[in-house]
Amino acid sequence: MANLAFLAGLPRSGSTLLLNILAQNPKFSVTGTSGLLELCNAMRKQFGKSTAINAQPAEEMNARFSAASKGIIEGWASYNNECDFYIDKNRGWPLHYEYLEKIGIEPKIILTIRDPRAVLSSMEKLYRKNSLRLDPVLEAENAVPTTTQGRAAAWGGGAPVGVAANMVKGIFERKLQDKVLFIKFEDLTTAPGEQLKKIYEYLNYDEFFEYDLKNIQQNTLEDDRLHGIPNLHDIRPVLAPVESDWEDILGKDTSDAIIEGAEWFYKEFYPEVLG
Repeated sequence: MANLAFLAGLPRSGSTLLLNILAQNPKFSVTGTSGLLELCNAMRKQFGKSTAINAQPAEEMNARFSAASKGIIEGWASYNNECDFYIDKNRGWPLHYEYLEKIGIEPKIILTIRDPRAVLSSMEKLYRKNSLRLDPVLEAENAVPTTTQGRAAAWGGGAPVGVAANMVKGIFERKLQDKVLFIKFEDLTTAPGEQLKKIYEYLNYDEFFEYDLKNIQQNTLEDDRLHGIPNLHDIRPVLAPVESDWEDILGKDTSDAIIEGAEWFYKEFYPEVLG
């Protein structure tokens, strides 16, 4: 059976890129956004409300449910038995760290992050590029934001950016930050070899693979029309640093407001921004 790891991250922070780099190693099996966590949560929901289960001894039911939950995850991962590692991607995994521990799975969670100004700048560029479709997150607002600052505030205050950032904050609140591996998008694009070696060390995997970062093939395929934002998970074939353009795209006032609203995030990951 393959070893298990889990990947999450902020939107536009390179999680899809990282998975497709890792997929060059034939010993790694990776996914696009996976429904495995949804299956686990559906089972957990039913476990909590089942009259038949609640009528039986709690200790035994808890043990049976833990074994069944672990079996589902391990069974899902066993699709490619020739791989040494299965990496499941879902932005929600950090929220369920203790659940994985409880059912007997070591939570090896890799979490990609990026300067929130760059995240929101990237989302704004996608918004402008895909003008034929309405952004479902913005449409859910009582009034669709008509300004760049309004869109940044909507994405950053709720789904998808604000929700993902709060999951990162929750890791620190639960004092799990030393158990999760954070990979900065900026470091991945400027010093990829160092970051890949950090991942191998975190996974306790000694057989390092030489990656071709000038020919990255997209192995994870997702129909992003379902999210209402086409090309959301497309990657470039060559890994290279990305120019900081948030002041050009968002404006200085909006960029400064993002720093002020996410001061805790900058303090933990980008203290140099705060001076």
